[in-house]
Amino acid sequence: MLSIVSCIHNEAGNVTSLIQQVAQICAYTPYELILVNDGSTDDSLKVAASAADSNVILVNLKKRQGQTGALAAGLKMVRGDFVATLDGDLQNDPADLLPMLALLRAEGLDAVFGVRRRRQDPLWSKRLPSRFANWAIRRITDCPLSDLGCSTKVLTRAAVLKIPLTGQRHRLIGVLCYLMGMKIREVDVSHSARVYGQTKYGWGRVYFLLRDLVGIWIDYRRNGLT
Repeated sequence: MLSIVSCIHNEAGNVTSLIQQVAQICAYTPYELILVNDGSTDDSLKVAASAADSNVILVNLKKRQGQTGALAAGLKMVRGDFVATLDGDLQNDPADLLPMLALLRAEGLDAVFGVRRRRQDPLWSKRLPSRFANWAIRRITDCPLSDLGCSTKVLTRAAVLKIPLTGQRHRLIGVLCYLMGMKIREVDVSHSARVYGQTKYGWGRVYFLLRDLVGIWIDYRRNGLT
């Protein structure tokens, strides 16, 4: 079974379509969709509950935990042998997940990460901060992955269980997999402009991301990651 984890915060305009798209692409694949409502102040939870079918598991965090905390809560619920992550804003295409899963299984990989080659985001508020963060991360860790902020990922459940998620580490999952010596690959994935809701990220995230990266690197140099 494929366990798909998606975190939503004020995504009432997107969540119904997200559930429908996942159901469509997984029509012949055993799956579960774990939707983590990260303290939404709109009708995201109500809309999700109305659209949910038997494959959907709703996790409601009454107080916002941020994407790392929300993702960690969702990952605790997974039951499948394979785990995918996907943003709840519909900028990621669920159709990319099954080819990524097929590649992971065919090559015996631990994780496959998406790369948004044609990213449909504002340059100043999102693409430039992301480019700077990716550059800094590669300089510090030598991690070869080129788009560490892409939420479209497929991993084995065994790999997920090894990844410590605290702070802003949801954006460093690829780095952690690399430092732990896992077999990883990256592939191009689709990316669309946001239609409903507002972005939650910008330059402010870079400081916390780099802070967590330095902590990870110090721990790795001292003790290794196991």
